[in-house]
Amino acid sequence: MDRAFASTVPYLRNPATGEVIVSQQSKKSNNARTGWLLAGLALFFFVMVFVKRIWLS
Repeated sequence: MDRAFASTVPYLRNPATGEVIVSQQSKKSNNARTGWLLAGLALFFFVMVFVKRIWLS
């Protein structure tokens, strides 16, 4: 122990000062991109089911 008395989390002396906060605009663009990606994947699988049933049956 390098301190004379015990305290809560003595090794985290410098707290994060805004480095971890992400702006709302970048959150919205990331959420929109993820939404479009998931919608595209769902559409792809939906279309592939019909292609399999119609053309390959």
